[in-house]
Amino acid sequence: MDGSFDLLQASELVEGVARKAGDAARQDSAEAQKLFASAIEKLKKANSLKANDPGVVLTLARTLAVLNQFDESEKLVKDLLAARPDAALAYEFLFAQYTVRGRLADAEVVLHQAIKANPQQENFALQLAAFQRAQKKEAESVATLKSYLDRAEDKAYAHLRIGDYWARMPDQQKAQESYEAALKAPESEKEEAKPVEIRKRLADTLVAQNRVDEAKAVLEQVLKAAPEDAQANSMRAALLLRS
Repeated sequence: MDGSFDLLQASELVEGVARKAGDAARQDSAEAQKLFASAIEKLKKANSLKANDPGVVLTLARTLAVLNQFDESEKLVKDLLAARPDAALAYEFLFAQYTVRGRLADAEVVLHQAIKANPQQENFALQLAAFQRAQKKEAESVATLKSYLDRAEDKAYAHLRIGDYWARMPDQQKAQESYEAALKAPESEKEEAKPVEIRKRLADTLVAQNRVDEAKAVLEQVLKAAPEDAQANSMRAALLLRS
């Protein structure tokens, strides 16, 4: 095995071992253990040849976690993050593992670390806000959203993502306010955050609040700018049927 061992090879190795172990487990659990032990040995060898490769480390960490060797798994991933703080999937792995194990304080800490290391990656901030809200930490959740918005370079996109967050909660009034703020911000370069797309989301929130006439007016603005927009035409047709 050489230094070219990568994520695809690692994943294929573990998937193959998992299939074989599944077959073996139906007949001989000792054989399944031997198969996983062999995979772990190869992954550790790969890690020694190419230290802190996220693909290798995370595949090894997942395998160890499945085998209830989480202490070693956790250490591997923390070492990876010390060397590669931009390894986003490593934070996601630790967050998922801590949550499953009921280590909720650690789960929250790792999201804070992820945000600090990746300040422009909005998914971690939105994930933290949702996690805090689920833990009944409403003030902290709102503060997390505000912090994300404050540091965001693309304000229209940030307001859009926050609007989507509130729409999922669901809090349609706050979603509406966020979408309206997105429309007032300098236009984003991202296609998904262009005014036409924002207004379609805004119309959805208005419909959810039974403010149908306002939703129609917003859709008229969309269709004035993009007459062939299939989604907007469909939404308007559905609202006309409700009239």
